[in-house]
Amino acid sequence: MVAALARLVMHFKVADNLRKLFQGRAPEYASVVYSKEPDMRSFKLMLAAFYHDIGKTVVDPRHAMEGAVILAYHTTSARYRLHQIVRQYGLHYEFERDDLFYVSDLVLFHDHYGTLSTGEDGYLPLVSMIDRIKRYSLKHDTNKANQLEWSRRYLFDLWLLNAADIMVSLEHKFELQDDLCDSKAASARIHTFLEGPKGDSLVHDLKISFQLLAEHCQKKHFDDLAPLQSRAHDISKRHVIERLRRLVTNSLAGPLSRRGADPGTPQMQAMASVLETLSEEHWAAAIVRAIQAVEDFGEFASRLAWIGRMDYALGFFQRIAEEALTRVTADLAGQGQTGWVRHSGDDIDSEYLTKTQALFFADNYVMCVIQILGYLLFREPSIDRLRNIEFGDARDRITPEKLAQLLSTEGPFRARRAVQAILQTIYLY
Repeated sequence: MVAALARLVMHFKVADNLRKLFQGRAPEYASVVYSKEPDMRSFKLMLAAFYHDIGKTVVDPRHAMEGAVILAYHTTSARYRLHQIVRQYGLHYEFERDDLFYVSDLVLFHDHYGTLSTGEDGYLPLVSMIDRIKRYSLKHDTNKANQLEWSRRYLFDLWLLNAADIMVSLEHKFELQDDLCDSKAASARIHTFLEGPKGDSLVHDLKISFQLLAEHCQKKHFDDLAPLQSRAHDISKRHVIERLRRLVTNSLAGPLSRRGADPGTPQMQAMASVLETLSEEHWAAAIVRAIQAVEDFGEFASRLAWIGRMDYALGFFQRIAEEALTRVTADLAGQGQTGWVRHSGDDIDSEYLTKTQALFFADNYVMCVIQILGYLLFREPSIDRLRNIEFGDARDRITPEKLAQLLSTEGPFRARRAVQAILQTIYLY
């Protein structure tokens, strides 16, 4: 992760690579290019890479929150050591408390763009993230333009941290590690990643983030987040089909690749090949049809937009996709009947039949996903409004450090880490 991020930072020290990322249409983003020489900006970013998964020592599902709390708690002796390190590079460098909180927030949001690219996250959580980024830029502020430039830099840093994490997770780590040691091989890896479908999704989401950030930075001390939340909700509603397409295709990708590599199931191999090449337009049309068959489209889109995060939805739907493909494989071999594929006589061309089977499977899988989400979004009888809060898990997870934070009323920590955030790391997520 650290090596991948270092290579990405080197990649974007070249202004042409940044212009290529934005396809030359946004020259103002050139301000985010990295300095040729080491600086505090890069140092803090590399610290975040080094510590990004430290929260897994506590609990994996909430490792980003746990990691952020761990870092933000060490505000004295540990920060002093970091301060001494940066002073070795120049007496004008300082590692302040806000720098440690900033690194903590980078860790907190280090996988947000990753889950956004899979459809598990929506755009509404960007509001809190963007507001925090703006706060850190205020110390650089001499005018609104300068504040926006620094906000863009910090937001790009967070995005690049996410990109490095995704890049590492998609590759065979030992092969990637070897390539990262060679500048040409590393450059080729970066270009392939950024120009692929995952890179396209990431850049698309970064541009939306920059739009929201520009609106939030129009006034220096504008603390009302309601307009930004309304704007993010509007974007979420307009991108609901894209979000669901990402969720559907990403949850199918792993199971399909395993089926396509199995020579013992030639019919499924052929069908998997067709499914992997279906256009975005086909998936979008299938999703629209499924929503319209379940609920009112506008209401469904509005409710889904308010779902900021669907934790581990990708793994959940992967299990469903794997089982569906297993049953369909047996069905194609004449060992069962799912109703998800159609058998026919010898008078139909096999290629035509395979494509038809694939389209039928795609429509059925999409409908399965939409029905599950529809039930969760629309179950509103009065009996379902009752909610229980279980504190047993909270009791077991609370640590002396977290107790100290819950009882603390001193300093800026309380403003930055509300009781709600601390409780989220214990149970409420």
